[in-house]
Amino acid sequence: MKKTILIILAILMLATSFLPAADETTKPETDPAKDITLSAVTTYAMPLTPRAMAMGGAGIALPGRSDSFFLNPAGFAKRGQVSIPSVSVTIYHPYDLLKQDEDGTSIVDDIISGIESGDQNAYIDAGTAFLSTIKSGKGKLADVNAGVTFNFGGFALGLNVNDTLRTYGNGVGGLDAKLFDELNVTANVGLGLRLNITGGLWLDVGANFRPTYKAYTSAFGASEVLSLFSNSSDGGSSSDPMQFLMDEVPLAAGYALPFDVGLNLGSKYFSVGVVARNFNGNFKMKSFDSINDFTSNYTQSFTASDFSIKSDWQLDFGLGLQFDNAFLKPTIVADFVDIIGFADAGKIDMRTFMSHFKAGAELRILSFLDVRGGINQGYWSVGCGLDLVVLKVDLAYYWQEFGDSVGDYGLDAFTVRFNIGYDR
Repeated sequence: MKKTILIILAILMLATSFLPAADETTKPETDPAKDITLSAVTTYAMPLTPRAMAMGGAGIALPGRSDSFFLNPAGFAKRGQVSIPSVSVTIYHPYDLLKQDEDGTSIVDDIISGIESGDQNAYIDAGTAFLSTIKSGKGKLADVNAGVTFNFGGFALGLNVNDTLRTYGNGVGGLDAKLFDELNVTANVGLGLRLNITGGLWLDVGANFRPTYKAYTSAFGASEVLSLFSNSSDGGSSSDPMQFLMDEVPLAAGYALPFDVGLNLGSKYFSVGVVARNFNGNFKMKSFDSINDFTSNYTQSFTASDFSIKSDWQLDFGLGLQFDNAFLKPTIVADFVDIIGFADAGKIDMRTFMSHFKAGAELRILSFLDVRGGINQGYWSVGCGLDLVVLKVDLAYYWQEFGDSVGDYGLDAFTVRFNIGYDR
């Protein structure tokens, strides 16, 4: 058994030595999507469930559940799981949506007023107020995530689609900021294996190959979008927002073939997890003049517009505690992510430490109600879940850091997820 463990550890260590040479992000001057801000694009998709986000984004050492597809593939070895499907919607800036102005009304109140009165101008006013909350730098407005996952006997398959409306204000915010849409489609093929060691101690090992296809539009002004809807609603212009999106917005699209490997060492109550993720994660991209150009000419050669996006691999570490009795099941987790980036930071202080630290807890009550809380890079998170056998509903309210360091630009978000299947 010891020999088997040493062989597995050697394989995982050897994988890091065969990393492909990562090309620097390049984008030629002939790129028709030259207005796209690459620094605001997520290099690889990691859509966590509201359960994980409510627990501070932590959970590397927790075995099982659909989060194994993006947190730690060693979790595939624990138990069966199926989601057919899971759908989640996230709204960013919810505090700004609900905050009342001097007149005692909020953006949500304006939207409800527009619905009740049928006045499209009310929607425009609400949209203007909402977009005015955008701050300088990169952020998000909303995203939709849908997936189908299956895990049985250690073998895992999954397909995940994530569409995000992102914001980018290069020194500006509000209606002067830029918007762009990013789509990630990720397939998952994973394998997990449990090795029983001795005295109730076990070792889970797993790997997940997740080819990802990415497409994102060029940046367009927030005020430009409002003007299109305003013109189309008052009859003063023949501008069609959908036609504008299809005909005039450049985009880039391409793929990467990353894989993750992970370990979980644990017993009945305690577990330690390590995962090395995003090997071979560089994206090979092409640029197109518009979405119509993409759909009609994708098979043609666009070598003059080819470029790449560098996506580094990452090493993460996690701890987990789980207790179980007839009525209550508490779980406590703590993760330290991007260990290599932390070591390369050049200084060790509390601010740097917190930028890599995540922790959370969950209390399951009577096997159907979950209450959660956590901390992610210094920001708090809360959530809950309702398990109705084949239907699960999860809610989470949390903050994420979008700046270069902790405290630069914290953005709040609210996520609701519906899952049909078995995911415990």
